[in-house]
Amino acid sequence: MIKTGIGTPEHQNTRTPHLTGALVLLSLLFSNISYAGSVTAEARAWPTRVTMGDEIKFVIRVSHPVGRSLKLLPSDTNLSPLEIKTAAPFSSKEINGGVEEVAVLTLTVFQLGDLQIPAIPLTVTDPQGRAERVFTEPIKIKVVGVSKRPTDGKDIRPIKGPISLAKNLIRDLWLGGLALLLAVFLAVKIAGRRKKKIVDLESLKPPHERAGLELERLRKKRFLEEGKTKEFYSELSDILRRYFDRGFRIDTLERTTLETLKILKEKNFQEPALAKIRNVLQNSDLVKFAKFVPPPSLGEELAGEVSQIVEWTKPPVDVETKPR
Repeated sequence: MIKTGIGTPEHQNTRTPHLTGALVLLSLLFSNISYAGSVTAEARAWPTRVTMGDEIKFVIRVSHPVGRSLKLLPSDTNLSPLEIKTAAPFSSKEINGGVEEVAVLTLTVFQLGDLQIPAIPLTVTDPQGRAERVFTEPIKIKVVGVSKRPTDGKDIRPIKGPISLAKNLIRDLWLGGLALLLAVFLAVKIAGRRKKKIVDLESLKPPHERAGLELERLRKKRFLEEGKTKEFYSELSDILRRYFDRGFRIDTLERTTLETLKILKEKNFQEPALAKIRNVLQNSDLVKFAKFVPPPSLGEELAGEVSQIVEWTKPPVDVETKPR
């Protein structure tokens, strides 16, 4: 049986999920029950009313029986008139006797009007190589221009005439010059003083020890106990990315999960470290971008995986880089 999911709000109540505990994945975004014998595709986008140039989060979910594989979205996937800004790879999880795979894309659009995200074709193959194709349904998007404020005047304003020189301009320039000379003199004098340099002792530690200290501080903040799930996962992924920056000179703070994993593989990071890195970053993406609310136990488990990643990949003492 093949069916396509509904991506618009008016069809959200066709089924209500009854999954509980740690198996609830994106329950706020999707409302269809996944069956082990069927292949389904669903999509949601938010917001559906945006200003031109704003970002739109687009989440695709595919459910299929265990043993089948989902073909990744082609790199040249065309969602015209929308553009794909970033695309996280599909993350999979066994749930309710089947497999559920979720990907989060960031879209942007520079065209006004009533538009739509087109249907996305997705292909699932069984162990014998037989392919089964499903489609998400198109999602309507409304793009508006920047609102004009009441205080704004006409779009085209008259050109202002030349500014006349004030009578005391020479005096102001003279006083300004004196003030500049005084500031330079004070700066040189202060810089010339020999003061005891304040050293951040933590910055002198090797990268793996700094990562351990940051993980300990994160646990003491008790984000998970206080329900601050997004803050916990955001800081956890940043700790891991800063470790790559300090220990290997790999700047990943501004990169997507897919770009980060590609760079780490090129730097000869091996399994199972890559698998754990992928698990931590993809779960963090789901919490930050797809409003996934995992159980607190998953956060503790991922914090432990970050500790393992650091322990497995820390450089030898004699080749560790200087602190950053």
